[in-house]
Amino acid sequence: MVRTKGGDISWGLSTFTLAQTKDMTGSGGVSNLWGVYFKPDGLECYVIDTGNDEVRQYTLSSAWDLSTIDATSPDATFDTGTELSEAVPGEVFVSPDGLYVFVAGGGNDGIFRLTLSSAWDLSTASYGGGASDFFDASSQDTSPYGVDLSQDGTQMYIVGNSGDTIEHYTLSTPWDLNTVAHQSSTSTTSPADENSPTGCRINSDGSQLMLVGGGHDRTQLYALSTAYDPTSRGTSVKQSHSAIDGDVRGVYVLPDASALILAGASNDSLFKVTIG
Repeated sequence: MVRTKGGDISWGLSTFTLAQTKDMTGSGGVSNLWGVYFKPDGLECYVIDTGNDEVRQYTLSSAWDLSTIDATSPDATFDTGTELSEAVPGEVFVSPDGLYVFVAGGGNDGIFRLTLSSAWDLSTASYGGGASDFFDASSQDTSPYGVDLSQDGTQMYIVGNSGDTIEHYTLSTPWDLNTVAHQSSTSTTSPADENSPTGCRINSDGSQLMLVGGGHDRTQLYALSTAYDPTSRGTSVKQSHSAIDGDVRGVYVLPDASALILAGASNDSLFKVTIG
């Protein structure tokens, strides 16, 4: 773990070691695991179950210990098919206060915002259906599979699987999708990095961006010379995840940057990988 001058924790990817695997299938389990996100204390996990068109929440009895997830019995679910008419939910992001959940919608070519009346409790989620609750990304990409936002809610990133790009947007009002403005498109294939990108995460000070995908089965970390601007990326540090899962679709980095969690669709499993 390295801290920047501003005190933010810098991510590393020089080491990449599988530490834990959690099968998320079974009776009542997931079918086609996609996105993954955690509450910062490591006690709540949110995944996308694309096969059942659901966002799912699981409580962990021990922080960051995937073995304490009961995959067959989620604590709460949100039906994206019924509530959003979205049959291809992708990556998921939860705001730091636990009051908003953002879901990438590959079927509707956009990003949905859910509001939670009780922080971090998915059972209290609702979709307002207004201009602030949905962003149509089809002008940039018709298969928005990944979504991430900055911790202050003023920067948004969409991973476009159709055009193989990272789309960068700003929000003039934090967390409000009606205030989105497109800033840039960054190819994930040039240089030959990833031709089937599925998810990304930006670090807390905007100096690093992590990308996952199934085209080359790699997790990649970029340094950004201009904070929050993917067009300023340098050469990536790459680690193959093909031996872990050949179709990784989501990633979450622990707050202390000691490990990351991968969502693997090939095995419908979560993987905890130590990094540094």
